[in-house]
Amino acid sequence: MTFDKLPIEGDLPVNKQNIIYFSCNPKYWVEYGQYLAKSTLYYNHHQVHVHVHIMYEQEEHNPKNYISDPGITYTFERHPKDFYDQFRLDTKNSLFARGMEICNTRQHEELKQKIYWSSRRFMIMDKLFGTHQHVLQLDADGLCRVTFALHHYQRITKTPSAMRKPKERTVYIASCLSPGIGQEGERFKQHLAQQMTMAFQRPIYWFVDQHVLKQIFDAWDGTPIHEIPYAWNSWGLKSGGEIFSTAKGTKKYGTRYKNLKYNWFTDRQKLKFHKDKRKKHGKS
Repeated sequence: MTFDKLPIEGDLPVNKQNIIYFSCNPKYWVEYGQYLAKSTLYYNHHQVHVHVHIMYEQEEHNPKNYISDPGITYTFERHPKDFYDQFRLDTKNSLFARGMEICNTRQHEELKQKIYWSSRRFMIMDKLFGTHQHVLQLDADGLCRVTFALHHYQRITKTPSAMRKPKERTVYIASCLSPGIGQEGERFKQHLAQQMTMAFQRPIYWFVDQHVLKQIFDAWDGTPIHEIPYAWNSWGLKSGGEIFSTAKGTKKYGTRYKNLKYNWFTDRQKLKFHKDKRKKHGKS
């Protein structure tokens, strides 16, 4: 399997103690990831660093497409042609059809891509971060809403920590977790990388990352898993004290999410935003 031997290029977040981490492909960076990075730096530049892992298909790495700021670093990987041929889909899994629906595709190749993109972030945490770095991993399609207290951040990132699904408490949400620090954090990162890599050597399906996380958290023999409060990465775009908000599903295409992103639009994007808004409401 070539995916577990891919070289990681770019710059590691060396000497950065508190890190917000997410991964995406270049298209997702343009549409969503850059706004998570910009909003995080806007509210918390003085106390956290942002690290992004980019997954390229056939594109060339172009630093001009990214934010140039000492508060953010990037690593990236390049996928050779036919990279996804090494993966097999578990078409007999009871969740297979649901995965096709969620990923809005009927193409097996595209489904393989999306499953890999959602899971790769967990395979490489042990390669990106050191023993004493406080890391909070998030989905790329979110926004930072407020300045948070650093001591609260360090408390939830001190030990292996996860957020539970509000209406299904046995499910751990892949969009918000921390590996912890110290030797226990190192052990967790290595175990997570190993188990997620092994999962991709078998037939894969959407939700495989959540299922691997559940197996690890349920069987963890170290410090009891700390539950990350829902406000740290709420599903939705309300204004009820959320620290980060993730635009789940079709919400990421809605006006409310675009309105929240507006603060970090370029002037050209703002002009387009207003033009589209006038057109939608029938005004010239």
